[in-house]
Amino acid sequence: MGSGAILYCRDKKDRDFVRNLIDLNTPFKNGPSLNMRMTGINCIYAKSELNFLNEKNKKRAWIRKKYIQYGVNILRQSEKNIEQGNYRAIVKSKKPKRLISFLKNDNIKAIQPYLFNELPSKAKEHENTSEIVSSLVSLPCHPKLTKEDIKRISDIVKKTEIL
Repeated sequence: MGSGAILYCRDKKDRDFVRNLIDLNTPFKNGPSLNMRMTGINCIYAKSELNFLNEKNKKRAWIRKKYIQYGVNILRQSEKNIEQGNYRAIVKSKKPKRLISFLKNDNIKAIQPYLFNELPSKAKEHENTSEIVSSLVSLPCHPKLTKEDIKRISDIVKKTEIL
């Protein structure tokens, strides 16, 4: 549907501040709201996207299975301490920057899904977490990927990990 997000705040004031900014029914108390009310067209578009959500999630699950069939060791949702939504295919890489670079050379965008500045404290205090986070790469998992796209990406991942 667009730019969805989850907000996690320990401070109630921060949470309430952001809620006031994005709440469609309550104007921001000390200034203009950053959002607008939905028109009929917006509602129709949103409803049509929601109708396809299950279909898209099934396709992403199929994509993750294909990565596994092609020999890419993506992290499974059932693994302890790992949480990934249906929209991610995360692989642990020995050299993640090189993997991302190889994929980029083939016009494939991959990212490191978690950055050090997202950790709750300094990396030195949590060496194991830092090591794991720095080794993760999120492979493309868009519902429009074809079997051939997944095979090509898988071949690059396997080749990169062998080198």
